[in-house]
Amino acid sequence: MKKQSFTLIELLTVIAIIAILSGLLLPAVGRARATAQKTACASKMGELGKAEIMFSNENKNKTVPAQPSDKKYNFIYSLWDYVGENEKIFLCPLDPYEDNTEYKPLLADGSTPAIRFSYTVNGKDDYSKKGVHWSANAAKYTDMVKGWKSISTIKNPSGTLSLAEGCIPPNDTSAGKIYGGIAYATGGGYYSDFKKVADVVRHGNAANYLYMDGHVETLNEEEIEDQVDTNPSAWAIE
Repeated sequence: MKKQSFTLIELLTVIAIIAILSGLLLPAVGRARATAQKTACASKMGELGKAEIMFSNENKNKTVPAQPSDKKYNFIYSLWDYVGENEKIFLCPLDPYEDNTEYKPLLADGSTPAIRFSYTVNGKDDYSKKGVHWSANAAKYTDMVKGWKSISTIKNPSGTLSLAEGCIPPNDTSAGKIYGGIAYATGGGYYSDFKKVADVVRHGNAANYLYMDGHVETLNEEEIEDQVDTNPSAWAIE
């Protein structure tokens, strides 16, 4: 019996079908990957929220400090033990410059491992007492704690931002530090200023935001713009 083989037309038909199926499946795979990355980012922010609460419970109800990043009690250092010394918690899967490791925050043992910080803090590290994460210029730790903001003064923790997705340029050598903070945006209360320090479209047309009560919300660009422009109390600026 003569062995049958594919004709050129049949082979081209099979290739065409495979191409069509690939064209249909690849976008779905891409959307699934993007959703997974957004969920992973939100989960990490949620872990940071839990760590913030644990820190406050053990530090006289104070919020996590926004000490200058070259000081021992900076934001990353303060949460380091509470996140199990896991530097990946501070990194969004879609941080476009995750390999920028020039910034090295001081940790408990005096070492300076390179840690990228994908988020921007609602506060400033210049002792100006803006936002919800304050700095305090003091030599002793006990005196420093007294200068940090108390959670009890935040009127609406569930509506007050703690962290936003960070927006740090690739040539910035301060990757990981408290990068200006959301306080920059709230000086005028305008969305255009907010976008200078927050990446509002990291996850498509949306980004994740951590609130002071520990919950995380994914807000699209229109939703966060509305909050920035109409609800200045969300930033608890003094």
